[in-house]
Amino acid sequence: MIRLLGAGVVGGILMFVWGALSHMVLGLGDMGMNSLPTPAEPAVVAALEDASLEPGLYFYPGWGEAHAKNFTKEQEAAWLKKYAAGPTGLILYNKGTGEEVMMKPSQLAGEFASNVVAALLVACIFAMARMSLVTMVVSSIFIGLVVPASISFSHWNWYGFPTAWLTGECLDQVVGWTISGTGIALVLGNRRKV
Repeated sequence: MIRLLGAGVVGGILMFVWGALSHMVLGLGDMGMNSLPTPAEPAVVAALEDASLEPGLYFYPGWGEAHAKNFTKEQEAAWLKKYAAGPTGLILYNKGTGEEVMMKPSQLAGEFASNVVAALLVACIFAMARMSLVTMVVSSIFIGLVVPASISFSHWNWYGFPTAWLTGECLDQVVGWTISGTGIALVLGNRRKV
């Protein structure tokens, strides 16, 4: 049990350090993301503030007061016409945070905790499957592909997230889980002979 917990902590630390490196040094987290052009940003921000939005994720063209499940044939035809004409998109909106720093200690602590929990779950899978070191490392590569294949690809496919963003997500997850999985494997040791 101690070895299992140690593997989770080591894997979490490695994933956290990789995340800092991949986002702050290598820029994988910025792939496919753009800033609003300077002349447009004030007008867009003012329009969002004027709309008195609550924090949340919004898409456009919106459905209005009706939900798509309750559309009449005419409402559906009108919405599809707006959708076809474009533009379409998502807006993640948060009001001013009042914080002077972008990465608060509580956010960093939350990220670290989630990395340790994820690594501990992977360590449990490896321990239950009684894998060899090589099999654990190879399995880590596949684990790194699960998130982009099941979640990030869907965002790209359904919502039009940029291909560069999807590429960055894939690289970040595969490399991160390969590093983390290798650390987990080394702490757990050979569970079975190759």
